[in-house]
Amino acid sequence: MSPGRSSRTSSIRKYDSKRDRNARKTKRVIGQEDDDQVSSLKVDTVATQFKDSLCQLMEIILTTEPNYIRCIKPNDFKKPLNFGERQVLDQLKCNGVLEAVRIARDGFPSRVLYSIFWERFKILEEEFVTCETEEQYKAAVIELMEKHMPRSALAPQDQYQYGHTKLFLKAGQLSTLEEMRTTKRHAASITIQKIIRGVIQIEKYQRIRNSACRLQAGWMDHITYGCFIW
Repeated sequence: MSPGRSSRTSSIRKYDSKRDRNARKTKRVIGQEDDDQVSSLKVDTVATQFKDSLCQLMEIILTTEPNYIRCIKPNDFKKPLNFGERQVLDQLKCNGVLEAVRIARDGFPSRVLYSIFWERFKILEEEFVTCETEEQYKAAVIELMEKHMPRSALAPQDQYQYGHTKLFLKAGQLSTLEEMRTTKRHAASITIQKIIRGVIQIEKYQRIRNSACRLQAGWMDHITYGCFIW
């Protein structure tokens, strides 16, 4: 083989080996990019799932009425049924519980929808009223409140207020209505019991009277027909 031809062959081999190395590098780079794309897709999928679950959680929270619980440390000795009055009072003051209670009592802590209020306290009315729309519920509640809890002449705005969809009550007003409802239900239960017991006693008296009449009739027949000699 001539020297020129051998040099051309060696240069071709070097070119081919260099091309193979470049191809392998390109494949590795492409593979890394594919892995990055897959990982980014996975991250996006997890983020989407987290976002969906968070939205569902917020929807559930918005449909509830949250209540806040304050934990009070009763004593420093970790013993049951041992309350330090001063320690508990200081915690209530520092946590703002007493201030929150005072603000709630000064405002309208009880806020009830007209429909819910009417369904619970319509027993106070003498006549049965059917309500279907929000305006009818509001009118029925206003009539009920004005009849059973008239406003004070000195403080007409002090006891309760009418909102667009809710009735706002001062502290203690709802408990007063509950007492009236309990009294009305107790009186109604006594009336029902009285009627049922009256019916039972009347039926019992009629049975006794009919039995006594039959006994008297039989005895009178015996006396009357026993005097004859057949």
